[in-house]
Amino acid sequence: MCISTVCIVGFILPTEIQNLLKARHSVFNPLTYITASFIHGDVEHLISNLFGFNLFLFLNYYFSKKAAKRRAYFGTLMVLFIALPILNYSLLFFSGLYSSRESSFGFGLSLVGSGLLGSCITFLLLYFERRIKNFDALFFMLSTSLFTFSIIFLPYPSSFREVLFLLCLVSGLIVGVSPAKKILKFSLRLWKDPKTVLETTLVSMVFPLYLLSVFLLFPQIIVIEGGIIDIASRLIGLLFGIFIISILIRLSVRTYRYATDVIEREGKNARAHGEEISEEDSLCPHCGALIEEPAYDAISDEMDHDA
Repeated sequence: MCISTVCIVGFILPTEIQNLLKARHSVFNPLTYITASFIHGDVEHLISNLFGFNLFLFLNYYFSKKAAKRRAYFGTLMVLFIALPILNYSLLFFSGLYSSRESSFGFGLSLVGSGLLGSCITFLLLYFERRIKNFDALFFMLSTSLFTFSIIFLPYPSSFREVLFLLCLVSGLIVGVSPAKKILKFSLRLWKDPKTVLETTLVSMVFPLYLLSVFLLFPQIIVIEGGIIDIASRLIGLLFGIFIISILIRLSVRTYRYATDVIEREGKNARAHGEEISEEDSLCPHCGALIEEPAYDAISDEMDHDA
């Protein structure tokens, strides 16, 4: 709600002030790269961005909670609103792609929304890693990143780029086959449980939304002069959310696992003496995650039995 309010306030600001907050291609200014996310061109632009942003925001929160990475959710938001715009606009600035564009422009929340969708996949894979035994989220994350990276070469009619496109696409498919089979098997089992309707629905939404967000970029935006900037920003956001956020989260795994082992031992000792452990006492003091055993439950047991 806070971000939505800031965007609405930014929309009703005088045009002169809005232009000051927009990023300019002729000036390297990281501050305006950040503030440009809150400026929108018209009502339709504002509403569509807020809808997508809040949807992806909810999905990120839901799966971060399910994956016991609630603290990482808030850290992800800070990185997406600060580091992602600076990285994206800096790359486009130094690459010279702004030369065909107007002196000022604002992408609104489109870039951050793409990053949120990418990080949503990251949290979903962490959720799968917690729910599915022997699931390697890193392989599927690498597969999704390669697939996203392959789309970057799609608009360019060049034999060299076509080879890179096919190489990234085929490599992504090969790397992702094994974890994809486990995800499909787990999802089918999840559909059979009437108690997990919401969970099943949200799990089923993420990858179609990802594919839709990628392929909706073509072919209409690509034929617009300078539209390649919009495509590049979307894909940079997706890659950043999938790859960079995943790496940042996993850098804290060692601390998290150490805290988990300590709290689990304390919990077992307390339960052995008949004491009850509150949820607050079960939170990791370093990352704020809920310490609990992986919820492999009966679904994973059935998958193991079928295997």
